[in-house]
Amino acid sequence: MIKTIKEIIKFQNKYITLFNNEVESHNGQKFFHIRIEEGENGKNNGVIIITKYKDKYLMLNSYRYGIDENIWEFPRGYKNKGESSEFSAQRELKEETNLDDIKSIQEIGKVSTNPSIINNEINIVLIELNSIDNLILQDEEFIKNKKFVKIIDIETKDAMTLSALSILWFHENKI
Repeated sequence: MIKTIKEIIKFQNKYITLFNNEVESHNGQKFFHIRIEEGENGKNNGVIIITKYKDKYLMLNSYRYGIDENIWEFPRGYKNKGESSEFSAQRELKEETNLDDIKSIQEIGKVSTNPSIINNEINIVLIELNSIDNLILQDEEFIKNKKFVKIIDIETKDAMTLSALSILWFHENKI
């Protein structure tokens, strides 16, 4: 167990707070430990949107600055204060793709992206669509392309998409 002796904020904006905390281990060793909180107190601050149309799933090809490349991933975004997971998922899907003809919506799980240093909880929301007729990609989010693929054909190295896929598998197989 690690006990925080002193919290030291190194950077903060509306999305993250970066700490370099002075901590003490169970055997009395003192050291510094980096911790990141996303959103408000790190809880319920984002959504991954598994978007299903007929028997296929929407993948977006987006530029990600951290790895300096485009990758295929499920749509996702931050929740605004006080929003439910379902409302955030609808809003983010509309913002990124203009899709809003929703047949059903359901939160199916939660993940934490890197609990050793990041305090966050990302809700996974499954949205089934009636139609994709009005699909338009949002340019401001650096979304370059889209595709609908069968689950077996999803290729990604995005950890959040892979986590959401595993939750989807458990959900669909009632495990």
